[in-house]
Amino acid sequence: MKTERARAIILHNDKILMIQRLRTDSEYYVLPGGKLEEGESPEITVMREVKEETSLNTKFIKKLDSLIDKDGTIHHIYLCEYISGVPKLTVDSPEVAEASDGNIYTPMWTDIETIPNLQIWPAEAKTFLLNYLKVKI
Repeated sequence: MKTERARAIILHNDKILMIQRLRTDSEYYVLPGGKLEEGESPEITVMREVKEETSLNTKFIKKLDSLIDKDGTIHHIYLCEYISGVPKLTVDSPEVAEASDGNIYTPMWTDIETIPNLQIWPAEAKTFLLNYLKVKI
């Protein structure tokens, strides 16, 4: 069975919400989201993951697309509306338990214009974002 993930595009004041990942040997960015749990729909997953990874209050708007990365993982991309809050991991987030000096998760508002210069995982998500946001390289 293929792995499925649900990811959110959340825009606010010409910024997009991204999760900065710092690992011992790399830095990259991901859209908030994560792996579907057993019996969970992608729509439920995206809202749960956004809350865990960002603490933000958001509203589900619509599904934008599904992408398949080079490893065969399916990434469902959803548009969500920012309601309120400041980006930070929730205390009970699995990312807090996994965090260490060599594995850091930082949710942040990122200027849309910087998207072309960021290393975004998966690469297919970056291509989608550039087209969706109409950002020029």
